[in-house]
Amino acid sequence: MRLQDATLVLEDRAAGRRVAIDGLSAELGALAPGQPAPWSLRARLTADQPAATVTLDAKGQLARGDDGAVMLAPLALELKGDVGRRPLALKAEGRMAFGNDGLQAAWTGRLDGSAFEATFTRAAGGDGKARPGRLQLDARLDALTLAAGQADAKGGAKDEAGPASPIVPSALATLDAAVQLRVGTLRVAGLHLQDVRLSADARDGRVRVAPIRAALYGGSTDGQLTLDLRGAEPALALQQTLTGVDVGALLKDAAGHDRLQGRGDVTLRLAARGGGT
Repeated sequence: MRLQDATLVLEDRAAGRRVAIDGLSAELGALAPGQPAPWSLRARLTADQPAATVTLDAKGQLARGDDGAVMLAPLALELKGDVGRRPLALKAEGRMAFGNDGLQAAWTGRLDGSAFEATFTRAAGGDGKARPGRLQLDARLDALTLAAGQADAKGGAKDEAGPASPIVPSALATLDAAVQLRVGTLRVAGLHLQDVRLSADARDGRVRVAPIRAALYGGSTDGQLTLDLRGAEPALALQQTLTGVDVGALLKDAAGHDRLQGRGDVTLRLAARGGGT
């Protein structure tokens, strides 16, 4: 079976969004009982909200198990492009299986030059439920950089905010998931953190991220975040403690000045309510 140079365009005129998939080429070898079939997929995706241009190149072997499960192993995937004007480079190898028990996947590779490994499972829906079961993700990254925003030509922050938008996606209200994330080195909003560890659990309209731990500026931080979507308005609560940090170095990276010197402890408590910016 072969598909060559196809184009698919999806438009949401009410929201002003457009997604185009072009250069779509797919090939699947002969399927035979007990024998894996080679397959390949190539495409380019462009979108305007957020702005993105990404090329996809994937290939592997497809097989069907005795229990009816469909297996993609080995599986190689490569993504290149820009998402929100941020370069994206992902190259990974792994395996995936789809069956009556749900979805299982395991990946190793490099994301923007940093090594990572991840396992992912999604249980099949049970008890007559139409929606899938619980999602579990365990991921480890050597390093990760998160951009706080794009700068204009004069070095200032460029405001691209449009109309007020919901802070909390409605999908979170029905999310049933558990996530474990570990990052060796994290750079975000000018800050440098090491040995970042967090655990998140979402179910029944409530998301809890605890603990949130990391080493930073000669000290450490520990805390938790809770997002409650069960009421008329979303409610957010954050508690975070910084212990023994170099205050001058932290302020220099976070705010661009180091008027304070020495080490100290900081306790943050934040509560917010509402769903819009």
